[in-house]
Amino acid sequence: MNFLDQPIFICGAPRSGTTLLSNLLDGHDELLCYPYEPLITEKYFYWQNTNPSYTSTYFSRDYIHSFDIKSIICSEYIKWRGELACRRFGKSAKVLTHPNLSEATEKEFSFILSKSIQDRKNDDGSIPLNQVVRSLILAYHGLESPTIEPKYFVSKRPLVNEFAALKLKDEFPRARFIHILRDPRTRYLSAKMRDVKKYPMGLKFASSINGLDFATHRSRVSMTSFMLAEQNKRILGDDYVIVRYEDLASRREETMAMICNSLGINLSNKMEEQTEFGIKIEAKSSFKKSIRLNEDISSDRLKRYIENTSEHERHIIAYYSAKSARKFGYDIQSAEGKPFSYHLKRLKFENPKDYINNRLRSMRQAGSMPFHVTQNAYEEICQNLSIGKVPQL
Repeated sequence: MNFLDQPIFICGAPRSGTTLLSNLLDGHDELLCYPYEPLITEKYFYWQNTNPSYTSTYFSRDYIHSFDIKSIICSEYIKWRGELACRRFGKSAKVLTHPNLSEATEKEFSFILSKSIQDRKNDDGSIPLNQVVRSLILAYHGLESPTIEPKYFVSKRPLVNEFAALKLKDEFPRARFIHILRDPRTRYLSAKMRDVKKYPMGLKFASSINGLDFATHRSRVSMTSFMLAEQNKRILGDDYVIVRYEDLASRREETMAMICNSLGINLSNKMEEQTEFGIKIEAKSSFKKSIRLNEDISSDRLKRYIENTSEHERHIIAYYSAKSARKFGYDIQSAEGKPFSYHLKRLKFENPKDYINNRLRSMRQAGSMPFHVTQNAYEEICQNLSIGKVPQL
């Protein structure tokens, strides 16, 4: 099974189009697309940092009971996720169950995963990261039962995959990476509007995230993903393909042909629609129930960005993202210096209970050099990722 040695890791910040890209690749007969976002890499980093001796125990004994596995084979958990998605995103939100899932296939999946992990341990009882990944994909291959042996397997995990790209390349020397970038402004709005909650009297608020106002948090994530894309491309070269969400949306066939060419596979007409488990699904979008993939939607979304953000928010997005985003063709003007009083302005939909802390932090930051602020933010996120602490996505 050579495909176990040939992964394609999808990279990109959340709300950048990683799911769209994965769903388009899902239709290709030579690609085995894992449908969820496995937490293997961050769990591996976490246990290696906090309790290295427990790493093997976790994956050989406890991993089978984790959310990673429940997302695939536990029908009750899948149902609960579906209900949660409907409450958060509306009745149109759906969580599919694999068509081959049954009591028998659930037991087979668990057996293959557990046995494969045990068989792949080193003599000292340790288990390498790549062998855990191979075991999970092997178990999913048994559930999927494809008629054609795949050439690659595909796995996505926003932000984590690009951070761990060099480690994953060491673990899988034949690995390929596809990093999808999106205009930080429209990515921000897509993420923000999912966080806005309705309150009595028609009020709408979005709360702070990880102790930061939502604009700063989301902007730092975008900036980190862009900076990692530049770094990984420089080191990994042709094995690290970078695409833009806007190109995928407006020139789908041309962009998918470029991706397929880089992977050495033919462009398939089955990739014209999004699928999951090979089942056609509705396109997912924050602004539209369905997205016409050959339509240039950038101008429409930028208009919505202006309508749903404050001037202060737009300054924050530019402050963090402009420099790195311009390197990939995004026309974002640099943030100009503002007087201290400017930082008292409220963000649109900012929760009043967060206002004072957010403004104090913003004013403190205004007294620092932008390079130091952005570099420190990048290093802080990477440091947290290195010990398995992923920022809220």
